[in-house]
Amino acid sequence: MRSESIPETMHAGLRPGLRTLFPRFMKSLPSIALAGLLVLPLAGSTEDIPWSREYGWVEFGGAVIPDLDARLGVTGDTGTVNSDLELQLSPGFSVNGGLGERLSDWLAVEIQGGFLYHNVDEVSAADGSFRSLDASLMQVPVFFNFVFELPLRSRLTPYAGVGAGAMINWLDIDDQIAAGDSGVVSVDDSSTEVNFAYQAFAGARLRMGDQGVLELTYRFMSGGSPNWSLKAEDTGNRIANLKADDLFVHALTVGVIVEF
Repeated sequence: MRSESIPETMHAGLRPGLRTLFPRFMKSLPSIALAGLLVLPLAGSTEDIPWSREYGWVEFGGAVIPDLDARLGVTGDTGTVNSDLELQLSPGFSVNGGLGERLSDWLAVEIQGGFLYHNVDEVSAADGSFRSLDASLMQVPVFFNFVFELPLRSRLTPYAGVGAGAMINWLDIDDQIAAGDSGVVSVDDSSTEVNFAYQAFAGARLRMGDQGVLELTYRFMSGGSPNWSLKAEDTGNRIANLKADDLFVHALTVGVIVEF
């Protein structure tokens, strides 16, 4: 078993559509947050507004994954070649939703599901070499949350919470990689890993009526350490294994809550 840097690919390409849309959305998020601050004077008493126990919610926003350390093991005729890599992913998007129930005026429980998408911009090796990579990462979080709200009985309510569950990490790659002494092998494959996951989040909610609430939320999610298995396009045989270190996600979203 030996270790070497990642070689240059014979084919490199990037999916352009989502890469151009979501950086622009990320740039607009500070303006959205500022707009939320401008409505703070509207916050007032909610003594006459009934607070429903059950509610549903949905949110949309941008998400960022810090540079991801990984180890690539490629199997060839003479054995396995291991390379330490760093993946740079472009800003993506995050969509989440769920159902909740208030147990008191300060505590609620939730079931949450969602979808996150990122393109892989480039991959760099330990020796400093780098190249583009035609790959994308999709994630499906499923969490059970505890949500804590300050019982201020006002239209503006800060809140925070924690959750635990699972993250489905789905890597899709269409590129060429070196397979030791066997030369370059085309990989067009999707690999899915389910990992233990957890999150912490905080934000503010602004009541707009008897049953409507707007929210601004920051989420920190840990998606585990997926270990993806990749197959050759022509033979269907497994030729590579990509093991990622801790996969962390930062997301800033705006959403709406509808109470039942």
